[in-house]
Amino acid sequence: MKPELDRPTSVGGTPIFTLQWPDTKQLNEQLREVVLRKKETTPGLKKSNCGGWHSQTDFQLWPDAPVRTLMDMLLQGMLPQVIKATAPGAPEGLFKGWEVESWANVNKMEDSASQHDHVGGTNLWSAIYYVDTGEDGEVRSGLTKFVDMSGVPRPLKGDAATADRTAPIKTWQDACGLSPVGEEYDIQVEPVPGKMVMFPSTLPHYVTPYLSERQRITIAFNLKHPGYAVADPQNPRARKAMMWRNFRGVMLAGQKAKGAARDGLAQVVPPDRWPAPVRKRLLGGN
Repeated sequence: MKPELDRPTSVGGTPIFTLQWPDTKQLNEQLREVVLRKKETTPGLKKSNCGGWHSQTDFQLWPDAPVRTLMDMLLQGMLPQVIKATAPGAPEGLFKGWEVESWANVNKMEDSASQHDHVGGTNLWSAIYYVDTGEDGEVRSGLTKFVDMSGVPRPLKGDAATADRTAPIKTWQDACGLSPVGEEYDIQVEPVPGKMVMFPSTLPHYVTPYLSERQRITIAFNLKHPGYAVADPQNPRARKAMMWRNFRGVMLAGQKAKGAARDGLAQVVPPDRWPAPVRKRLLGGN
């Protein structure tokens, strides 16, 4: 029997779903070994991570058995329940055909993640899976916090918060070390091994500094599907949404061709050996 979703929490009206998978000790140990082995052989990316190791966005293509198990837990276990909770009556066909990009994160002492979202491309849902929190007992650091996007103005904390924002922020790396506005109104998720968290890709979030000697390991996911859309007329990526509405057949053919090329190439050459332009084209980023 598959575990059921916990009662969703909400920040600014946006739902955050969690599911605690039972009996994941062996799986997590296997995933830990796979991730750390990959970390030793491949360079990391600099995205929203402030320190730490962010793998290439090809975790979903890694051939290891525990990776396949985790992907099934996401796509066959949690995602269908989230769809039923947010889109009651969705046709059976919309439960299938989801495209996933995924990556592993390994954090050490004082690593964190700046405020960011996952709306790049046509991402709809994003998720986190906790492999190893790196802390025994109650986790007190490295907390994922989801930003209150209700639009309600929140007071700044003294002059320091204003000064933090005088320099332009052009990339997520520029935001490393900045104090969040209205942090006390944000919702935090307690890291627990075996916990899976799913939320809309539009929801900004960040990770507070991690303060343990052991390494923390998490897996992140982005999910997309041509049969869904997000109402957001101010989104600068609205042009792509327009293309999906008006030229659906062409866009779907392109997406399928890209997926076929990616999966076919991965069978011949490991993704970490692809030239950078090919990785960017076929794997994208978060």
